[in-house]
Amino acid sequence: MKLVKLLLQNDSIRALALKFYEPDYLEDELLQCSETITLALYKDKEQSSSLGTFRYNLFSTNLAKAKKETPLECLSPTSLALLQHCKRLYYQIQV
Repeated sequence: MKLVKLLLQNDSIRALALKFYEPDYLEDELLQCSETITLALYKDKEQSSSLGTFRYNLFSTNLAKAKKETPLECLSPTSLALLQHCKRLYYQIQV
């Protein structure tokens, strides 16, 4: 539901999502689009340069607030996990 709202409200994010429908799109470009969409979904207020930086900042912030273990499900996906999701999604759309 959160993604649908984001797509309806943000034209630039919608344009990035539409790139998955283009045939012969490069893997690196799809990953960059996916990172931008993911950072928007997690509401990155600091405008992090990468998903890894954002994930580290999110972990550090949660750890400082909670002063205990941070549940991993509250973190964004790693870059490698996002790449695999990105490939799967692109394949499913293209088939």
